[in-house]
Amino acid sequence: MYQHFTVQPSPPSNYNAHLTEAIDSVILRALAKKPEDRFPSITAFASEFEKVMDLLPATLVIRPQLPNADDITNDIRSTLAISPAEAHSGTSRMITLPGGQHVSVTVPAGAYDGQIIRLQGPGESTSPVGELILTVAITLAEEAQQSSETVSAEPTLLTPESGVQKPFEPAPGHDLPTVASSNPNLQAPEILQQPPLPQKRRTSLPMTAAIISGLIVLLLLAGTVYLYNSRQSNVNALLQSQTATALAQTPKHTPTARITPTAKPPNGLYIAGTYNGSMNDATTQQTSGISVLIEQSNGSGILNGKFTFRSPSQGAYSLKGIVDTQGNFSFTVQQPAGQQPLYYYGNIQQGSYLKGFFCRTSTNSCSGSSSYFLVGPRF
Repeated sequence: MYQHFTVQPSPPSNYNAHLTEAIDSVILRALAKKPEDRFPSITAFASEFEKVMDLLPATLVIRPQLPNADDITNDIRSTLAISPAEAHSGTSRMITLPGGQHVSVTVPAGAYDGQIIRLQGPGESTSPVGELILTVAITLAEEAQQSSETVSAEPTLLTPESGVQKPFEPAPGHDLPTVASSNPNLQAPEILQQPPLPQKRRTSLPMTAAIISGLIVLLLLAGTVYLYNSRQSNVNALLQSQTATALAQTPKHTPTARITPTAKPPNGLYIAGTYNGSMNDATTQQTSGISVLIEQSNGSGILNGKFTFRSPSQGAYSLKGIVDTQGNFSFTVQQPAGQQPLYYYGNIQQGSYLKGFFCRTSTNSCSGSSSYFLVGPRF
């Protein structure tokens, strides 16, 4: 999956040396990792693919000068069908001429479709046959087997009276020009030295479009699965983090926070509501049930309200405090005459719980207090 999204594919010419750089460029663009780097539509890709396929090089044949009507030739022309395996490794065939003569023809290894094999004056010296010109045709194994023993041929004759060349059977599977002449003054066709390319089967535009559409659909499905798995992993990690926070039982000491009021009421997170819970006094080793009522204007950081002791002793006292935009709060609860006020500070947890520490002080600050409280959820 990692390589599918990050590793660039190899150019197709690495696997087929006959493919050009233009074909590599079109296919690699269609397989680009980023959608914006690909073709805008499947039609645009198919059109560009057709263009570069039409630019593939072909074997160039230079036609010789045509013979005159007065030239007479006794050459025999025919087609020699061989299989792809025989073309690769070479073979030898015994063929029968029109007069009943038998001639052995050797096909060299590496022969290609359309290759011309010439035999000078086959047979006896009294034979009227000039040259034996064979055109190699690479066909299926069955067709090659049918022509392995006898190769049919027709002599080609140009007469002064008619000046018309008699027809002969062309070699199937190729379109190379054939010159019917044995005149020694005529030059044979010159074939440029260029390695033959394997016959290519042109793919129709609808079929090409269907193939590319299938590749794009597979890429989209793979991307969707990858994004879904990544999102699911993030959701699971978030749920585990929230569960661990809610189950934490031992309060952690937070740094002492003291918010100094300013002349202008500061902004603060809205935490107004009623919270029920408990507090643990580390000095007296006593746990008390409490209820905290907070009143606040939306957007203001000023807190007012009432702090109620429910058990073991009972009593209700006013509170005043402040909260910032991050949920860090502090408030003071006044006590009966002769007792120091209670100073509470901490932060809001999960949007519904007030958690923190407290101490008895008249300076609105605590240093290293281990007495803690937790109230909530808010309602």
